Amino acid sequence: MKISKDKILQDKILDGKALSKKTMEKIKLDIEKIDIDLIGLSIVIVGEDPASQTYVKMKEKACEYVGISSSIARFPENTKEKELISHIDKLNHDRNIHGILVQLPLPKHISENVILQSIY
Repeated sequence: MKISKDKILQDKILDGKALSKKTMEKIKLDIEKIDIDLIGLSIVIVGEDPASQTYVKMKEKACEYVGISSSIARFPENTKEKELISHIDKLNHDRNIHGILVQLPLPKHISENVILQSIY
């Protein structure tokens, strides 16, 4: 039996929207089962990159949908690396924050590696 190339390709194509929706529903149910009052995510963004702004907005909506509290810390493009590390250090010690997400890319004068390594 010969299988067409179209059939092979069709079997390999993922429906990203359907998979995303299914994953979000599972996360939402899992979060409802957790015995904790509030799960918190802090999103850190530096600069005004339009794509990054869009991604952050999408992440904020996803958090809201699944029942996770989120906050966004926005910093101007000229923020110094030390200032960003100081903010992340405060988040690291905040009992209401369970995850920190730094939106990439960062401005060229800030080391992504240094910033990401400052999260624990």
